[in-house]
Amino acid sequence: MLRFEVLQAQEGDCFIMRWTDGDDMRVAVIDGGPRASDGQQHPYKNLVRRLDELKGDAQSLTLDWVMVSHIDDDHINGLLKLMTTLRNASDSGDPLPYDVRRFWFNAFEDIADARPAEAAQVAGAVASLGQDIVGGLSHRTDAVLASIGQGRNLRDALDTFGLGDNQPVGGLVKSGVPLADIDGLKVTVVGPLETQLKALREDWKTQKPRTAQEAAYADKSVANLSSIVCHVAYQVSQGKWRTILLTGDARGDYLLEGLKAANLLKGDRLKVDLMKVQHHGSDRNVEKAFFERVLAKHYVISANGKHDNPDKETLKWLIEARGNGAYTLHISNKLDWMEGFFQAQKTGGRKFKVVYRGEPEDDDSIDEIKLA
Repeated sequence: MLRFEVLQAQEGDCFIMRWTDGDDMRVAVIDGGPRASDGQQHPYKNLVRRLDELKGDAQSLTLDWVMVSHIDDDHINGLLKLMTTLRNASDSGDPLPYDVRRFWFNAFEDIADARPAEAAQVAGAVASLGQDIVGGLSHRTDAVLASIGQGRNLRDALDTFGLGDNQPVGGLVKSGVPLADIDGLKVTVVGPLETQLKALREDWKTQKPRTAQEAAYADKSVANLSSIVCHVAYQVSQGKWRTILLTGDARGDYLLEGLKAANLLKGDRLKVDLMKVQHHGSDRNVEKAFFERVLAKHYVISANGKHDNPDKETLKWLIEARGNGAYTLHISNKLDWMEGFFQAQKTGGRKFKVVYRGEPEDDDSIDEIKLA
């Protein structure tokens, strides 16, 4: 069985996958959520509590695969804290509670193909020009540089444990790298595309303005467009596979291009058991046609209303695209408008279900989606 757990990460992403390889339980952590804000508990504490539950009485828990999809605080912060904590314990000679076997992460310097000083200088200059310049960095300059700094600190921590080379694929994690076998998981990297990275590098170095995108694909954030996107397949029994699409904050048109390049589209469509809806359900990263081509039995949306995520328009596109198909929406945080909204959408025989993380338990409970 393949299990997908949605942790409380507020506006960010933090997920755990579990599966078996022979008699051994395997564990993956995908993104680590943001820093604590607005009086909320740090999502990192939710992650550590769950990992400790899985560890039980053992001295250490093996994390077979850890991945940061991209450098943005709401994805990287918790895993930077995790690796920094492990490095500090190692420096002090203390036992390590977690044994990280492999870690996938593309630092800004890797993506930009530049030395650290050059990458920071270019990013700072670009961000100061405003959100319509060079890939549309929509964050303030200090936020952009902070994310680059987080990435650099994470890379330093990874190097301490010899984890900075993205094994088993090696080098930059991008579309076209070899299929990775991670202890029984078959992982195909769908994005970022090399053509996309090349264009972004040119823009960063020349500070060349980019043309406006279509409204439905309006996200031009450098970090988001560089998200690592993975198709994960797991054989639950002879001839029976379960699949997950991990999307980070990627844009739908680029994601479809990557799926085509990876030969994952069948009849111009992809069917998976579970899809993590990109960018917390933002309508800047999808359009209705995307949901007509990528179909899932389970859709996971991790958001808490910050930045208006998830957008009602995104949810309408998904529901309209699926028609009377049977599927489940897994929402990490129930917002005031959702119950009435979804009830209004259940017309004409629509069969979708909505499940909110933590109900009926406390707000920090773990949702486990079982893909048997």
